Amino acid sequence: MGLNNLDDINVIFSSILLILSIFILSFTGLIIYIILAKISSKSTEIKVLLVLCLVEIELSLSKAVTCILKLTYGKEANNTGTYLCYYIGFEHQLIARVELMVVAYLSLMRYFIVCHNITKSTKFWLISLAVGCLPSLMIFIYGATLHQDKSSPSYLACTAFSAPTQINFIINCILPFLFIIPSWIITFCYFCIGLKINKQLNRMKIEAIADRDYNLLKVISLQKIKIVVQLTLVIVLYNINFSPSYITLILKFTIGYNRTPIAEAIVFLVVYCTFSLNPVLTITFQPELNHELSLILFKLNLRIKKLYLTIFE
Repeated sequence: MGLNNLDDINVIFSSILLILSIFILSFTGLIIYIILAKISSKSTEIKVLLVLCLVEIELSLSKAVTCILKLTYGKEANNTGTYLCYYIGFEHQLIARVELMVVAYLSLMRYFIVCHNITKSTKFWLISLAVGCLPSLMIFIYGATLHQDKSSPSYLACTAFSAPTQINFIINCILPFLFIIPSWIITFCYFCIGLKINKQLNRMKIEAIADRDYNLLKVISLQKIKIVVQLTLVIVLYNINFSPSYITLILKFTIGYNRTPIAEAIVFLVVYCTFSLNPVLTITFQPELNHELSLILFKLNLRIKKLYLTIFE
């Protein structure tokens, strides 16, 4: 057993990815329930959020199935040339980029509403979202026709453009930007929202100090802490988590660096963590859904406490 043993890497990281996938399925299922059963007025933002949930279900369900197959049949299930490798090279790579684009559009919607008081129709956002996803769709449909899928060093993923051709080199240079551009949009939008809300809280703080409203001051302090936590998560999820992937890619093109299996597995895991927490962070910026979720968790906490008291008293 060792850090560079491919069988051990497959078992350890596939198990972790399976757990994350089950978490995503459970949490996203809860969000879909809240949207369909608890929220009567389906705003444009809620509808696009429902699209995100459906994409999350697709990504996590397919990831869970592939992890189970690799845990059952070993890393060989994802060998170059297998149907599983072909599927991962197309579906996983495509859906991950589509999901990040949906999150970017949700952050843009929230940015225009909070910072500029601008709202657009559901039709506008869905059409523009479809246009935004077209580059990824076209690239990976083209990749699927090539049948050049190759297992990654850790056997956790497959790449669709492995042949050493000029067109593949260009596509491999473009692919990181399908992560970078949405990530920077998300970071910009949520930081603008955070700064806008912080300014409003500062004005409220001045009024609360003048009125000696200490309860309001406590609420304002908690809100400021929440903003700091949210923006910290934005930096981590959409910048730090992707940075190892960008850095190793730059090293590959400059000095010919190739990731070791364990390095590639870690890079893959931290990126998947971002997709695992996408709905969680997105909901914290959506007041209506955040309120309903907090209410459900509060009631669940009360029931757990009641059950605990019933059993042990």
